[in-house]
Amino acid sequence: MNYRSQQNLEAGFDAFVADHDEVTLFTAYIKRAALERINTSRRINQIVVRWETRDVCGPSPASDLEEIWNYCQAQNIKLYRNTKLHMKVLWNNSHEAIVGSANITRNGLGLRDRANWEFASRVELGQEDLLYLNTVLLGTETVLVTEELYQDLVRA
Repeated sequence: MNYRSQQNLEAGFDAFVADHDEVTLFTAYIKRAALERINTSRRINQIVVRWETRDVCGPSPASDLEEIWNYCQAQNIKLYRNTKLHMKVLWNNSHEAIVGSANITRNGLGLRDRANWEFASRVELGQEDLLYLNTVLLGTETVLVTEELYQDLVRA
């Protein structure tokens, strides 16, 4: 199945999350309003973000640092940071994923006038794919966002 912004991308992401008990989200940029739109079933249990300092600071940050931190704390979602992350993947922690170009932002999901053009596909994952995703999730470059790390990012 294919998903296109301004057509079926948001609904497809939300349905994928609802269809699985647990979902891991990999995305460089993330905004709370967009995350809430695709997690109405509240089955996203892990999120890996990039969150380089420039992504969360300045006059127009690409990600909502405080709002995502608070949302993850309230929803008991494990939040991880990998500053090399660029992939956009919704993964059911098994053999299925949605892979595409959309960050989890209003522009990425096509929820704004003049939003980005994005495309994603639902795919079956092989053993090498699972190893790759687990390497990113569990590798040494991916760290759990703790209160201490969150406060360091706030001060940056």
